[in-house]
Amino acid sequence: TTAGAPQRELRGGQDVFALKLSADGSRLLYSTFIGGTQEDTAPAMLLDSQGVVLIAGTTNSTDLPTTDNAFARTPRGGFDGWFGILNAAGTQFAHLSYLGATGNDSVNGVALGSGGNLYFTGQTDSPNFPTTTSAHQPAIAGGIDAYLIRLNNTLSAIEYCTLLGGRNQDVGTDILVDRS
Repeated sequence: TTAGAPQRELRGGQDVFALKLSADGSRLLYSTFIGGTQEDTAPAMLLDSQGVVLIAGTTNSTDLPTTDNAFARTPRGGFDGWFGILNAAGTQFAHLSYLGATGNDSVNGVALGSGGNLYFTGQTDSPNFPTTTSAHQPAIAGGIDAYLIRLNNTLSAIEYCTLLGGRNQDVGTDILVDRS
């Protein structure tokens, strides 16, 4: 890790890391670990136009270093999704939060909408996954279903959440958002 990293040490069996190299790849500009004392993964990552890094994944750590403004500061299930926003300098988590319900949940894809809304997709087997009243599919149809969540631009509330799936296992792996 580099000086000023928000998490300088490996905390668990498997932590995530983020790093930034110079444009020519010759220098390490920053690096940091992200994780708790158990298993943490991050299959989803994107970079916004300001150099801010959005990272999302799955954890069974109960002690992620969540931020005060977190959407959810504590886990709810065996495995929960999580997401984080690392500032452009790589020195601070602007947001680090759990995202899940009482079953097993993962975040596999993240997208940023034009209004600053974050979109997530992944999978869940949680019977109480937080779907909204306008959901296309409000309840689990099979053992594991995909989901689509849109959080507001302050990351404080779910604007839309639906499950997507049939009788078998369905997984959301990536997400793209267009202008409309």
